[in-house]
Amino acid sequence: MTRHAAIPFAIYSLDTGQITVVGMSGSLDHLEHGEREAVYQGRLNRDLHKVDPGTGEACDKFVMALAPTATECLVDEEIVIAGVPTGALVGISAFPRTPCTDGTLEFSSDTPGTYRVHFAHPDYQPAMVAVTVTEAPE
Repeated sequence: MTRHAAIPFAIYSLDTGQITVVGMSGSLDHLEHGEREAVYQGRLNRDLHKVDPGTGEACDKFVMALAPTATECLVDEEIVIAGVPTGALVGISAFPRTPCTDGTLEFSSDTPGTYRVHFAHPDYQPAMVAVTVTEAPE
């Protein structure tokens, strides 16, 4: 019995270039994928890469240029995070994700703690900003 070397692959959308599956296979000939998907031969990370639908070439996703006014604040003070790509989904700790529509996120809390603000957008690498909220000194 002949063993074939495992071949790294990614399945991606022909519409957006987003990678939907990554894996290894002894043969790429019989991989199943959707009608509007294609197979890329090579090792890719779906958080860091996408495939150009026009050329079939892998490329890096953009890096978010997030610019928080601060990463620490007092209870009920506001922090603004600029540079959020329009349409990015924003999730704060355990709260549900919501889309950002204007490129900025305004954040404040009435409860002390460290909040992890996660950003996700199909054309960008995922990003996170930690914000620590503390009580005002007495």
